[in-house]
Amino acid sequence: MQYSRDCTCADFCPDCAVEFTLDVKCSDEQTRHVTTDDFKSAEPKVIPVTSRGREEESNEYGESDDILIVKLRKGQELKIRAYAKKGFAKEHAKWNPTAGVCFEYDPDNALRHTLYPKPAEWLKSEYTEIEDEDIHQAEYDWAAKPNKFFFNVESCGSLKPENIVLMGSRYSRRSYPTFRPSYSMSCIMTHSPSTSPDIIFSHFVFYKRKKKKKTKKKKNKKKKKQKKKKTKK
Repeated sequence: MQYSRDCTCADFCPDCAVEFTLDVKCSDEQTRHVTTDDFKSAEPKVIPVTSRGREEESNEYGESDDILIVKLRKGQELKIRAYAKKGFAKEHAKWNPTAGVCFEYDPDNALRHTLYPKPAEWLKSEYTEIEDEDIHQAEYDWAAKPNKFFFNVESCGSLKPENIVLMGSRYSRRSYPTFRPSYSMSCIMTHSPSTSPDIIFSHFVFYKRKKKKKTKKKKNKKKKKQKKKKTKK
């Protein structure tokens, strides 16, 4: 399925959109709740997030209630034809799968980029390497440089956090051929108990790669090229 902006159709077509139909009628005295579960998709793989993974034993997205659309009384009927399209968040916020992103690179404040008037009053980072409870920040290291970055990605539930990061890096490589990531990544996915179960947090750690040392052969080639340029001038 391609993005709607890349499709040549005027409005909707099977290549850029998925059709959803809804046909519900209330015939009882009890109020009928019409939810996202009543939608029927033309493509089995494309379904509402609230209906995803219910039949599976291990559901990584967590259980969530269906979204209420409308309430019907006896004799009332609702028919809807809707289309789901694939798009980017920079075109519209409805396509944004990320709820929030935060990062840090100096959990123990060894670089002193942040000055605490009273370090004891500040909570320690979850990535701290200080085991002693009486020590609240590391000793100042003027020669140190950031080489490890901790990212927390919060998903709204439509995509897994690791998929958001990986798909973003793939798109960057496609859009910018000269893009070369200088960081390796490791990922740990956890569910936050203080929030809704359908909100997923992922912790990503980026390690800065060491630059490769230039060999003597490459240095000699550069010198030869410089000499040729001088002789031409």
